[in-house]
Amino acid sequence: MSYNKDGLRHPSNFLDAAAWGYSIRVDCGRCSHMAIFDAPKLWWHFQRKGWEDTRWAAGVHFFCTKCAAKLRGRVRPGKISYVKLTPTVEYGVAPPQLEQKRALNRFKT
Repeated sequence: MSYNKDGLRHPSNFLDAAAWGYSIRVDCGRCSHMAIFDAPKLWWHFQRKGWEDTRWAAGVHFFCTKCAAKLRGRVRPGKISYVKLTPTVEYGVAPPQLEQKRALNRFKT
């Protein structure tokens, strides 16, 4: 958890985002394509893979599908942010309820 200048808290990783009801928005670094992911599903995917789930480190695991189709190469995201919007991409599976509860209990303490 991080705090901004006003003293308000904002998520610092995907678990924080999932706990507070945020979604993860990924914007392409080249074109105007963007996708919004469900935070619990994305957190669970990163957890199973053993990847770091901060938005700064997660950039290497995303690429723009539209640019990849046109350029035949991967273009990394320009920006990853936490938003309160409905997910536009159905990606991954929801975490098992027991695992999600365990993570949230660790999060609360």
